[in-house]
Formats: sequence, C-alpha cells, structure tokens
Amino acid sequence: QLAPDAPLIAMVKADAYGLGTRHVVPVLLEAGVRCFGVAAASEALKEQHRARVIPLKVSAPFHCSLMQPAADALAGDLADVEFHDPEFPVVVNVTADVLPSGAAARDLLTRQVTAPVRWTECTEKLAALGADRFVEFGSGKVLTGLVGRILQDAPAAAVTDPDSLQGALE
Repeated sequence: QLAPDAPLIAMVKADAYGLGTRHVVPVLLEAGVRCFGVAAASEALKEQHRARVIPLKVSAPFHCSLMQPAADALAGDLADVEFHDPEFPVVVNVTADVLPSGAAARDLLTRQVTAPVRWTECTEKLAALGADRFVEFGSGKVLTGLVGRILQDAPAAAVTDPDSLQGALE
C-alpha cells in the first residue's frame, strides 16, 4: 500500500501507448507500474514502456481519478444551478467539442475535474471555428505558450493587468 502522500500520477508522452506524439495522458501506477514516488515511477515507465517522462510541478493531482471526491462535491454544488444555452460556441475540455447545450454543462463541468484536459484538440477546434486570437487571463503565461506551439501563426497574449489587457486588444 502506498503512503497517503505518495504521488500516484505520472504524466507521460503517449508514444508507447499508440496515442501519438501530441497527446499527453495520465498514467496511473495501477496500470502496471508498482513503485513509490515520482522518480521511481518515472524510471519504471521509461524502462517498461519506453515512455518519455516529463515531471510536472503541480500542487494537486488535477484531472485524474484521485479528484473524484472533489468532482462529487462539485456535482452537489451544481445540482440546483440553472444553466442556459451559450450565446457563442464554448469548447469543452472533456470532449474537445462545442458545448451542445446549457443543460449539458453541469455534467461536463463535473467530469472535467477527473478527466484529462484535451488542450491541443480544444485549441485546434477553436481555430477551426474561426478563433484567430487567443487571450489568457491570470497570473501565468503557460497557456499562451502552449497556443504558440500548437498554432504557430495565431496571436496569443497573456493578460495580467489593465496595461497587458490594452496590449492584447491592440
């Protein structure tokens, strides 16, 4: 049995699993790799599955089954929330497709807590729908960098304050 604080997730470039070089999938240690800690899991995945392992600096096991208690709590919180159909296309992390209706939002929001983010597919879908500029709001620039790698010609900007918002709008 793993210690309660033992890391259970390794993010692996999915070449060895036949999923292509552009997809990143969570690989649970229950999937055949039995060891303790990220370093040992990384080595085992490299040796047993010829996987390329990239350690991520994250504060919690987001977007995996370990977040099921949080998903359950969110489902309860959303149970009485009324959702309306969106007035513009909203691409959903779970499906990498357009939100079909407001009624579907509750389930999709809950599923997103434990499901892998399909960022590459979402970004490509947005571009296919006609998005020609990408703006990231928040304290970082990670998503802006990812957009630049996925859609090399698409303008992308990170907005952290009023000045950077003005720059993104120009």
